[in-house]
Amino acid sequence: MNKFLGLTASVLMMTCVSAFAARPTTAEVTVFVSDLSNKIIKTLKDNSNNLPARQQAFEDIFRQHGDVPKIAQFVSGKAWNNASDADKQTYVEAYRQYMAFTYAARITSYDNQTVKVGRVNDIGTNGFMVQTQIVNPAQPQPLNVTWQLSSVNDVLKVTDLRIENISMSLTQRAEFEMILMRNDYKLSALTSALNSRVKK
Repeated sequence: MNKFLGLTASVLMMTCVSAFAARPTTAEVTVFVSDLSNKIIKTLKDNSNNLPARQQAFEDIFRQHGDVPKIAQFVSGKAWNNASDADKQTYVEAYRQYMAFTYAARITSYDNQTVKVGRVNDIGTNGFMVQTQIVNPAQPQPLNVTWQLSSVNDVLKVTDLRIENISMSLTQRAEFEMILMRNDYKLSALTSALNSRVKK
């Protein structure tokens, strides 16, 4: 998988939160996904040669727009249930910083990739499924990305991305499970692991 395409798609999962006066229409969902895609790409263009600036930009986007607590809880699995409120709060902030650092360190260039928004499926109480393609002129085939969005209290949020039918949240949950298994499912141990990766 092209590194830029995969990571850009993952970033989008973290950044998509917007308020609507009522349940959004499929047209509004299309505009929303398109606008957020362009915002992420602009961030990469503007900070292509500046790692600290990219990291700060991603962290600001996650903090302002992302439903980081919900995603962080899901990917931590059962470790979340037995953790104290203080440990949860510390972990969520560590997760936010880890994600920002990961994307900033791995996405180092922009090569005229574009995002094409396709069909939007309204799936009722489960939200929306949005089909998109990330097109790279240097690659023979586009990358297929399906967004799952939900509208909670009139706020549109991305709950998962499936890159070529592979769930990003489930993939990360499996990765974190391996860390937690070695540490008696202590959320504080996962926090320490994430912090150590950021400091490397």
